[in-house]
Amino acid sequence: MISPRTALHDPVFRAYLIIVSVSLALGGAILGFLRWGLMKELGSIWKTYRSWLVMASIGLLVVFAGRVPVIVGVILLSTFGFKEFARASGLYRDRWMAGAVYAGIVTVGIAALMPPPRREGPGASWYGFFMAVPVFVIALILLIPILRNRAPVAKHVVEHRRFYLHRLDVWTFGFSRESDECLRISLLRYFCDRIE
Repeated sequence: MISPRTALHDPVFRAYLIIVSVSLALGGAILGFLRWGLMKELGSIWKTYRSWLVMASIGLLVVFAGRVPVIVGVILLSTFGFKEFARASGLYRDRWMAGAVYAGIVTVGIAALMPPPRREGPGASWYGFFMAVPVFVIALILLIPILRNRAPVAKHVVEHRRFYLHRLDVWTFGFSRESDECLRISLLRYFCDRIE
C-alpha cells in the first residue's frame, strides 16, 4: 500500500508524478507560446489551466499521503459532486432524498475504510458488505417516498406518476454516479491488498 514513506520509491507513483508534471508543464508552455508568441487572448483558458494546476497538486498530495486520505478525498469529491448534480437537476429541494444519497456515499466510503475483520485465510474482509451497500441505499431511496406517503395525486395521475418515477431514476443515478468513484478507488485498494 502507498504511504508517504513508500510513495517516492513506488514506480507507479513516480510515473504518475512525472506524467502529470510533464503534461502540465507542456500545456503551460503551449499556452505561453500562444499568448506571448502569437499574441492570442487566452483569458478564460489561463483560468482553467490554473485550476488544473491546483487540482493536480491536491490530487498528487492526497495520493502521496496514503490510502486513507485517498478514500476520504474521494468521499469528499463524491459529496461535492452530488451536491452540484442535485442543484443542477433541481433535486436538492427534497432534503430527505438528498440526505439518503449523502448517507449512502458516506457509508460506501466507510465500508472502504474498514479493515478486514480478521486476517485469517483468503477472503476475510468487508468486501461483501462493501458490495451490498449500494443495493441498500437504492432500496432506501425507493422506500423514502413510501414512508413519507408522497404518492403522486394529480388530475392526470398517469403523467404525474411517470414524472415521479423519472425523478426516482434521477435520484438513483445521482447516487450511483457519485458512489461509483468510491467503489472504483476502493476496489483497487481491495485487489491491491490481495496481491500484497
